[in-house]
Amino acid sequence: MADGCDEDAVEARIREDVEAFGMHVAYLEDDGYNPGFGYSIGLFKTYGHPEILLIGQGFERTAQFLNKVRDAVAGGRSFVRGDLCEGFLKGLPVRLGAVLPEHRGDWLGYADWFNGSSDYPVLQLLWPDRKGTFPGEAGYDDGLVDRQPALDANGDFRFREPRDLGVYTTKDILAGAPVLHVFHDEEGDWQFHSSQEPDASQAALVALGELVRLDPTLNGIRFLNYGEAASRESVGGEWEISEEEA
Repeated sequence: MADGCDEDAVEARIREDVEAFGMHVAYLEDDGYNPGFGYSIGLFKTYGHPEILLIGQGFERTAQFLNKVRDAVAGGRSFVRGDLCEGFLKGLPVRLGAVLPEHRGDWLGYADWFNGSSDYPVLQLLWPDRKGTFPGEAGYDDGLVDRQPALDANGDFRFREPRDLGVYTTKDILAGAPVLHVFHDEEGDWQFHSSQEPDASQAALVALGELVRLDPTLNGIRFLNYGEAASRESVGGEWEISEEEA
C-alpha cells in the first residue's frame, strides 16, 4: 500500500498488516523528480530488527524485496550494515547500508509514526548497477545516481544534485541576505533569492553546495519538484510550496 492516501485509512492498514503479517510495506511513487521508494514498518516492533528502506525501485519489486527480508528475519536471520546478500537480484548481490540521522526525516514518515519516534534502527537496502558497483563506489553508473541516493553519507548536503552544480542567485545572498524564495524550473535549474522579484543586474552563479554550506536549512526544500517554487518568512521558517512563478 502506498503512502499519500487517506491518513486514517493508511494508519489502520499499517496496524492490520503488522498484526497479521509482522510488517507493512509503505511506498511513495516516483513524482517525476524524486525517486520512488518504500520501507518496512513493523520489523522493529515484531522482531526487534532494523526497518529496511529501499529507494529507486517500483512498488512490486520493493514489496518483493522487503517481504524477502521479513521472511528471512522471521526465520531467525539478522541483517546488519555491510552485509552482501544473494537471492534478491539475479546474479548480483544487494548490500545493507546505514542511514544517517540527518536523512531519516526525509524518507520514513509512517515508520516514525508507528514506532512513536525516530529512535529505532533502520538500514538501506542498496542495489548495484549492472556491473555490480554500488552507489558511492568508483565507476557507479552516473545514470543511476539520481535514482538511488546512498544515505550513509553527505548528511550536511541532502540535494540529489552534485555539490558543484551551478545555481542562480544574486550578490545580496552571497553578502549574507537570507534565502527566502527558491525556484526549481522545468529544465531543472535552481534559483535562490531573498526577494520574489530579484534584481537581474545583481545576478550571480554559485555552486549549490556553497549555498547549503552558508544556510543548511536549504536542505529542507531538496524535494522541490520541477516547476515548483518555495517561499518562507525567515531562515528556519516553514516552506510554502506553490507552482513556479519566476
